[in-house]
Amino acid sequence: MTDKRRHSRDLANYRVRLFHESFGDITTTIRDMSSGGFCVNIDASTMPVIGDHIMMQLLDTEQPGESQELEVVWRSNGAIGLKFLP
Repeated sequence: MTDKRRHSRDLANYRVRLFHESFGDITTTIRDMSSGGFCVNIDASTMPVIGDHIMMQLLDTEQPGESQELEVVWRSNGAIGLKFLP
């Protein structure tokens, strides 16, 4: 399997709240992140499709509640990869 990553990854442990029409809102933890995006675990039964946009709120920050839009770029085995959007 070829690694297509453009950015190096760092392990992370930040709680986030994700919002999407397929699952409403869920709280999960970022597994790893880079300057381009991050990976989170998500229940396979509610997984959004590649290309979907998701809203995210960081919960463990000095400014909780601030939202960021992300795009689903991959999904596999109960995890999704999310890319930061401008």
